[in-house]
Amino acid sequence: MSQLMKAYYDAVVPGNATLQRALAQLAGSRCLITGANGIIGYALSRLLDGYATTDLHLAVRNPHFTGREMLSERVTCIDYASLSGERFDHIFHFACHSAPRTFLAEWQATVRLNTSLLLDLLEATNHKLVFASSVEIYAGLPREATEEDWGGTTAPQHPRGIYIESKRVGEALCKQSGLGSASRIAYAAGPYPGPTDSRVLFELIRKGRARQAVSLLDGHHSIRQYQYTGACALRALVAGLLGREPVYNNAGPIVETLESIAQTIAAKLGVPYLATPAGPGVVGAPKNTSYSMDRFHGEFPEMQGIDPSFDQFIDWVVRDCP
Repeated sequence: MSQLMKAYYDAVVPGNATLQRALAQLAGSRCLITGANGIIGYALSRLLDGYATTDLHLAVRNPHFTGREMLSERVTCIDYASLSGERFDHIFHFACHSAPRTFLAEWQATVRLNTSLLLDLLEATNHKLVFASSVEIYAGLPREATEEDWGGTTAPQHPRGIYIESKRVGEALCKQSGLGSASRIAYAAGPYPGPTDSRVLFELIRKGRARQAVSLLDGHHSIRQYQYTGACALRALVAGLLGREPVYNNAGPIVETLESIAQTIAAKLGVPYLATPAGPGVVGAPKNTSYSMDRFHGEFPEMQGIDPSFDQFIDWVVRDCP
């Protein structure tokens, strides 16, 4: 299974002084990653398991998740009920649904993960908690208003309001506690999405294999800013442990239309791309996404250039999507 992520980390991590400084913060510490079976939590798990000297614990609902065999025997998987009474030096709270279909269907659980569980984890943190927020917070703002000091203008009537508001509350909890840092994560993809993960890249890959053709139902000209989950994990680690600010955008340099992405996926699968009329788009989804990384790159210039190319990114995601 995914040696691609290992090869990516092996190429990027050892020679990057900023990454080495962040990893050194974890030396000898007791760490927890929640949502370690999700695509970003998993990437972070692989990173800390391979490059940090930590007592690493992963909070998961099913300890037999896909990709578990790639982690070392030093890693301990625990269920969420076992977290009560435990303390950790560093916590990376990445347990939250990020596929719109799921976080809207399971909205009560989504709110609890972003608020009540976060409160419990802040109380269990000895040093630092890094919270996976979302660039969905920028919904309702002009396209150019994507710097971290903007907080969004959505109302409860927004189709994704329950998710956006819970993330906004989570960010405020992190800031108020003095222990938390929020990483506003943009679209990401990487190894081992769950079998019911409905995010567009994974749906295109799976349907392309099943139907031997790739097509889009809607959103053809919508622009998306994507990143590899490995690079996302590196940015979250650095911003969370070394950053001066309480909130950082976490986005990659891959900015493409959905149609361009679908065409590239078709080419990687070796199947035709079928041009179809553009539909109205998914309710609540932004037409264009492009998020400022000036704060992060200004503080950590060595982190520029860590991302794979667009072609590599699609190739890796296709090869590692079960």
